[in-house]
Parts: sequence; C-alpha cells; structure tokens
Amino acid sequence: MQQICPEPRVWNKIYIDLKRKWVESGQEGSQPPTPLVVDLWAYSSDTEKAQRWQETLVWALEHSCYSVISRIRDEQMYTGVA
Repeated sequence: MQQICPEPRVWNKIYIDLKRKWVESGQEGSQPPTPLVVDLWAYSSDTEKAQRWQETLVWALEHSCYSVISRIRDEQMYTGVA
C-alpha cells in the first residue's frame, strides 16, 4: 500500500486554502486543480486520485503555496494501490 492522496475532508480543506491564497495573490494563472472528493471520490480510481493529487502538488509549488500542503500528517493520507 502507498499513500495516494489526502482523505477527502482534508483534501477539500487544502483546496479551499489553496484557492484562497490564489485569490489573495490576484488570481494569476490557473486556479488549483479541483479535488476528487464527494461524488468524484466514489467514481475515481486510485490512479486518478494519485494523478490529481500530483497535479495539486505541482500547482502548489508553482504558486508558492506548498506550505499549505506540508501541514498534512501521515494519518490524514488515503492509502491504496495506484
């Protein structure tokens, strides 16, 4: 088993925080990738979740928002097989 992405509630909170920082910065570039939570969670494979999470990590690095991501604890991560 490997860490795939944050658990849905945590991922949604991260998205809200990233989007807030994006708005505060003047909305330059694209907004953060939409998390695969709620209905999207049930219909997404572990591979799709892992890919979207990687997109989110890249976005956070490119927009100097990685501090939001770095707060995640191991127990808040969803594990599976991607």
